[in-house]
Amino acid sequence: QIYDFNRITIADMIDHLEYVAAQEGFTAERQALNVIARKADGAMRD
Repeated sequence: QIYDFNRITIADMIDHLEYVAAQEGFTAERQALNVIARKADGAMRD
């Protein structure tokens, strides 16, 4: 089997990171999440 995965956009990743942080009871600055999202280069596991 072959699975073709697409990179996640930075905006979508930031939104998801905000959601996860809220679910865990944390707050994070959007600028910090932007840095994390850019460093992950579209891969959510990174």
